[in-house]
Amino acid sequence: MLPSLTVLHISAGSLHTYLSNHPRAFFALSRFHSIRELHLYDTTFPSFGALRNTLLFLPNLTNLNLVGELSWPAPSFELSPLLAHRVSGARRPKLAAISMLWPCNTPEEARRARQFLVWLNTTSTPLSLREITLGILSNVSLIGPSILPLCRFVERITIFHHGDRYRELEDYKPILSQLSNLMKFEVSCFYQTREGSSAIPLLILSMLHFLPAPGKLLALTVHFHVSRLSREVETTTFDWISALDTNFERELFRGLTEVAISVSITLLDDQTLYPFTSTEQIADFIKSKLPKLVTNRVLVQAQVTVLRVSTQFEALLPSQSASEEASQPTGSIEDVMSILHDGIRPGRGSYII
Repeated sequence: MLPSLTVLHISAGSLHTYLSNHPRAFFALSRFHSIRELHLYDTTFPSFGALRNTLLFLPNLTNLNLVGELSWPAPSFELSPLLAHRVSGARRPKLAAISMLWPCNTPEEARRARQFLVWLNTTSTPLSLREITLGILSNVSLIGPSILPLCRFVERITIFHHGDRYRELEDYKPILSQLSNLMKFEVSCFYQTREGSSAIPLLILSMLHFLPAPGKLLALTVHFHVSRLSREVETTTFDWISALDTNFERELFRGLTEVAISVSITLLDDQTLYPFTSTEQIADFIKSKLPKLVTNRVLVQAQVTVLRVSTQFEALLPSQSASEEASQPTGSIEDVMSILHDGIRPGRGSYII
């Protein structure tokens, strides 16, 4: 029975019918002792207990990836300490990494997320979480308090942040301020216009200043996604990188040894990289905008990828006018710095259902 299975993907469907017709399905899962990664995509469970049992029967699970709409009948009220106590005796897998990229924008969705997090927090398994990923689908303000106890030993965090959700930046503060052992910070920024990219250094610097021990940070990775540019790739698209370098504070981030900038650009088939001739040239241009980091012996890396889209799909791409206003930041780098100083996929050994 697939003795070498290490990764299991359950995708886009309801487990209600299957579990109803196969009541011993959970016990069957317990045979897969080798499973270490579980990916759930747009999955509906008949109850929260069904989700809980799925995890309990995977004793060696270390990686849990929750993407899309994860659903079960939501509790009609907030969980009481008594309810939490009733499940506290159950042991769960010693998760090392968890990714939460499911919608939590309604009270019902938020209750589901909190129910799941309360269970994680109240099981008797010692805290083992070292990596956490939060995404643009998660309303951090609704689930933040419930996730805080899991952040105590986190060493790496990845945040997916959309340009038009810039004003929610403050919601990350309670979480980031708990990461006293953070060594790797990764942020993915999605912007539909080049003008919106001016918010990136403001976003990153604000997040970094929320950390209680910034001197422990070893590596910073920034993924910059642009889904629509003008007819050419303009050098001003990367102005934000200079602002990030200018405001780098060595005395604050004394442990930082590596900064990686990854840029992905979506272009139509008839668009060119002009005034650049290659992605390698763009990468060199990016690195040239980080002299202060280089001077401070920080290893700077840059990578650029281009996604080509047929011109027949041009109408499906977001227009600049539609998103320009939402993507604009609410303050300058100088403003935020003054405020801060004032104290403020499937592969080998995997299976898909």
